[in-house]
Amino acid sequence: SIGGFTVNPNDAPVTTSVPGGATNPGSVVGFRFDGEVTTIGTNDWASDMRMVITSPAGPTYSVGGLGAGIVNEWDFQGGGSTNAGSYSSLHDDAFAPGTEDAGTWGFSFEHNWDDGTDMTWAGVEVTLLKQPCESVQDISWLSTDTTSGTIAPGGDSTIQVQVDATGLSEGDYSAQICVNSNATNASIVAVPVSLEVTGTPDPATLNGNVRSLGYCQGNPDSFAGVEVTITGQNNTLTTTTDAAGDYSIGVAVSEGPVNIGVDHVNHLPVSVTGVALSPGQTITNDMEMILAEPCAVVDDSVMNMTLGPNETNSLSLDIGNADGGATLGWSISLAQSPQGCLSRGTSVGDWLAAVPSSGTAGIGGTDIVSMEFNSNVATTGTYQGYACVFTSDDSNNPLTVIEVNLEVLSVSNEIFDDRFEEISPNR
Repeated sequence: SIGGFTVNPNDAPVTTSVPGGATNPGSVVGFRFDGEVTTIGTNDWASDMRMVITSPAGPTYSVGGLGAGIVNEWDFQGGGSTNAGSYSSLHDDAFAPGTEDAGTWGFSFEHNWDDGTDMTWAGVEVTLLKQPCESVQDISWLSTDTTSGTIAPGGDSTIQVQVDATGLSEGDYSAQICVNSNATNASIVAVPVSLEVTGTPDPATLNGNVRSLGYCQGNPDSFAGVEVTITGQNNTLTTTTDAAGDYSIGVAVSEGPVNIGVDHVNHLPVSVTGVALSPGQTITNDMEMILAEPCAVVDDSVMNMTLGPNETNSLSLDIGNADGGATLGWSISLAQSPQGCLSRGTSVGDWLAAVPSSGTAGIGGTDIVSMEFNSNVATTGTYQGYACVFTSDDSNNPLTVIEVNLEVLSVSNEIFDDRFEEISPNR
């Protein structure tokens, strides 16, 4: 829709531009002009107005004017257009074989008769005509109750067409329903559909609470002054949490679906994607942020092992970072006393080994260490040592000391069990 304007031979041309392809992209082959002359001079003709259309790709089309200025004629060209009133003109091959409707269309209007006077137009519309059904795609606001069927000779079929303006911004929309058939006289029929959306839908409200989960996700607290980013289909919006960590922002429905994101220093970013919006709807998304620090969790329970002569066995030691927000580096040293952990000595002897003795636990991960016992290098008796688990990346828990005990028997546990089973209760 271009609207109204006045042209006069003594004035510069009236120019305007309109973005193309916003609601119905495709290849333009022509156009239809509609408008009403409300004021016209005694000797003027409506066809004296010359219009030049410039397509986004560059090709132009000139229509109307007087004398040598005429390149293409209006359908109402000549003396039959001397009166005020409505005029239409169809130019269905003006841009054949087609020019892409992607960019901005330019329009220029001028009075082409030197002796003319003011000519005022109102309600001017230029409708772009596109290749029928050349670029089939889903139209969010348009649907049919069926997509195929069969019609008997002499019969007919009715298709229900549904239009849904939910989420659409105010404005005009157009599309085509493409009917394909095996009829030789009309294998493809394009049925134009137009929609006018009036008024602006109520915005949706996005709200929620942002909090930090704290160390090891065990000390949650509201996060004040954190920026919340809403990334929509057309714009990016931001808001900031209040003293209680709450946020609330109105978002136009046309922005949906949106992504909601929070990114703050010393914390892992959090996002919620694909949030659909409906007019007047309130949508709550609370955001919990994990501290970007490791969280070492090591079981400090005493580890006990009993072996016979020349035996080996092992126990598992888990080093966890399940609630951490950063990589946890760790290492194990063996010592004869808890105090020996401070010197990282390995003086317990060959009866105990940690495999592996160092590693890295990723975010949310757990490493398993095999504590390996060996009586081949030990005589009968009891042995005690300490596993010193260093997790210096976690400043809150840099060291865990675990008592480890080994008892070496003079006789194998297996031999003892076998001998016991050989004794019959009847003897």
